[in-house]
Amino acid sequence: MILLIVAILFYTLIFICFKLLHRFKVGNFESILWNYLIAALTGFIVFGIDINTVITASWLYIAFAIGLIFFVVFYLFALCSQKISITMTAMASKMSVIIPVLVSIFYFKDILSTNKIIGIGLTIVSLFLILMPNKSNPIDKKYIFVPILIFLMTGVSDSLFKIAQANYEINSSIDSAKFVSTIFGISFIFGVLTLPFFKINPKRLFIPKNIIGGVILGLINFFAVFFFTFSMIDFNGSFFFPIFNAGVVALTALFGFLMFKEKLSKLNIAGLLLALSAIVLMNL
Repeated sequence: MILLIVAILFYTLIFICFKLLHRFKVGNFESILWNYLIAALTGFIVFGIDINTVITASWLYIAFAIGLIFFVVFYLFALCSQKISITMTAMASKMSVIIPVLVSIFYFKDILSTNKIIGIGLTIVSLFLILMPNKSNPIDKKYIFVPILIFLMTGVSDSLFKIAQANYEINSSIDSAKFVSTIFGISFIFGVLTLPFFKINPKRLFIPKNIIGGVILGLINFFAVFFFTFSMIDFNGSFFFPIFNAGVVALTALFGFLMFKEKLSKLNIAGLLLALSAIVLMNL
C-alpha cells in the first residue's frame, strides 16, 4: 500500500508541475521532449538496464503503443492544466478508471466482493460529482475536446499497463524500470520525429528554462510511472485503479485549491469526500 501512496503523490506532482511550467512561461513541447529523454535515461542508468534485453523483450509492442499514447496525452495534460485547471486534468484522466476496471472484470475475470462493488460504484459517482461544472472556473468550449481525449487515452494506456504486467511477468523493480524506461524512450523518439510538424524552432529546445523544466518533469514522471507499474503488482485491477484514480483526483483538487486558488463547488467537495469514503470501504 505504501508504494501505491507514493505513486499517487508523484502523479499529483505531475499536474502541479505543468501548472508551474505555465506560470514560468516554459515551453510545453520543449519541456515535454526533454522530460521523456530524462525519464528514459533515469531508468536505464539508475537500474543499469541492458538495451539488448529491451530489443528482444516480448512486451515491446505494448511499450510501443503506450509510448505513442504517452507522447500525445502528456501534451494534452499540459494543455488542460494550463487552459482549464489541474483539477479538471486529474479528473479527466482518472475518470478513465471505468475502462481498466471493465478490462479487469471481463479480461482478467476479477472476483468482486460486496465492498469492492459498492466502493467502485461510489468512486464513479464521486468522480462525476467532482466533474460537475463549476461557475467559478468556466471551461472554454474550444478546449472541451481535451479532457475527453485525456479520458479515453488514459483509460487505454492504464489497461495496457495491467495487461503487460500480468501477461509478461513484470513482477520486480527491475522489470518495472525496464518497461517504463522503454516507454519513455519510445515517447522521446516520437517527439523527435514529430518536431517538424509542430513547427518548433530547434533553438528553443536549448533555452535554459525549457531544459530545467524538462529535467524536473522527467524525474517526477519516471518515478510516477515506475511506482504506478510496480505498485499494481500486488493488487487486482478492479481494486487498484479505483483507489489510485480517486486518490490522485482528491489530492490534486486539494493542491489546486491551496496553491492555485482553483475553487470547488459544494458538489465538487461532496465528490471528494465520497471518493475518500470509497477508498476506506475498499480497504475493509
